[in-house]
Amino acid sequence: MQTADILNHKFKNGHYPFQASIHLGPNNEEVVLIDLPSGATSAMTSEGQHDLDKPLELMSEIRSYNHLLLNDTTKLTPNHFEILSEPENGPEQKITVNIGTDIDINIETKVYHEQVVKINDISHRIDIENKHQQNKTAKTIEDAKYQLKHMLQKSNEFVYHAEQTNETLNNNTKQIITEPKSEPFPYPSYTGEMNIKELNDWVESQGLPLHYIDSYRQNHIISLCNNENVVIANYILPDEEMIDDLNFLNQLNNIEPKYIDNIYSMLEEGVVLKLPDADTPDFVEIQHMGQGHIYLTTHDNYRGHTLHNDNGTTNIIESYIDISSHKQTNLTNLKTDVDTITEAAHEIKNDIVDKCNQLTELTYDDSLTIDDLQISDKQETIER
Repeated sequence: MQTADILNHKFKNGHYPFQASIHLGPNNEEVVLIDLPSGATSAMTSEGQHDLDKPLELMSEIRSYNHLLLNDTTKLTPNHFEILSEPENGPEQKITVNIGTDIDINIETKVYHEQVVKINDISHRIDIENKHQQNKTAKTIEDAKYQLKHMLQKSNEFVYHAEQTNETLNNNTKQIITEPKSEPFPYPSYTGEMNIKELNDWVESQGLPLHYIDSYRQNHIISLCNNENVVIANYILPDEEMIDDLNFLNQLNNIEPKYIDNIYSMLEEGVVLKLPDADTPDFVEIQHMGQGHIYLTTHDNYRGHTLHNDNGTTNIIESYIDISSHKQTNLTNLKTDVDTITEAAHEIKNDIVDKCNQLTELTYDDSLTIDDLQISDKQETIER
C-alpha cells in the first residue's frame, strides 16, 4: 500500500478532514502533500508517514471537543500543527502545538464586542476585544492530551464569560433626547483682512494666547501657533476656514480659557482638546456648524491584562477597550456639557474595565456570578 493510501486510510478511520497524495520532488524523491480543508497544503517525506501519529492523536482530543475546528487546520507536519478559526460572527481561536522532546501547547482565544449604549442624551460607542492566552509544556502524549482538553475547556469558559459580561452592557436605559437650540456666536468675530498684522492685532485685543506667523511666503501659508510657538494649524491663503476657526476660538476663550490652553489640534469646524487630567478621556472634540450648534465627542481607551497560573499553565487575559462618546449642545451649555460628557465617559469606561478585570476570576475561580456584573442604571435628567 502506498504512503498516501496509508495516510488516507488513517484520515478516514479517524474522521480527519485531510487528503494525502504523492508527488515527485526536484530530485525525483517522493513527497507527500496533505491537502487541508482550509485550502493550505503541508508537505512531508514519504518515509514520515508514521511520524503523523502523534499530532493526529493530539488532534483527536480537539476533534472530541469540537470536530469543526479541524476544518480550520492551516499547518500539519510530524512535529507541528496549527489551527486558526476565524468565523465571521463568533470568537477567534488559534491552537498551536509543537512536538519535540517536550510538547508545547498554545491556545489563543479572542472575543470581540461592538455596541452603542445610549444613556440620557449621550451615545457611547464601545469596542472591546478580550483575549485569553494559555501556554503549557507537557512531557508525554497522554499528559499533552489531558492538558489540551483542560485548556480547551478553559477557553470555552472564557468565551462564555466574556460574552455574558458584554451582554450586561445591553441595558435598556431610557434615553432622554434634548435638542439644543442653535445660536449665533455671542462674542466678537473677526471681520478684517487676511494679513498677519491685522490678524495678530485683533487676536491680541481679544486676549487670545495665540498668534499667526508667515511660514512659507512663496506658498502663501500662514500658521496659527500657541504662545509656546507650537503650530496648531496651517492655512493656504485665501482660506475662509481660517477666519471661521479664529472666530470659534474666540468663543471658546470667552467661555472657558483653559480650552485654548489644551488645544491639541484643529479639525474642520472645530478643535481637539488633550485633557491633562488622568481621570478624564484622552481627547475631546468640539465641533460647530458655523453657528453655536455644537457636537461633542470624547475618545478614550484602555489596555490591561491579568496573569494567572493554573496547574503549571501560564494564562494571560487581556482587554482592549476603545470608547467614543457623543453629545449635542450649544455655546450656552458648552462648559457644563463638556464636564457632563467627560464624566459620563469616565464612568462607563470604569464600569467596563471593572467587568473585564473580573474575567480571570470568572474563568478560573467561578466565585463571581453573572449577577455580579450588572451595570448600574444611572439616570440623570439635564434640564435645558
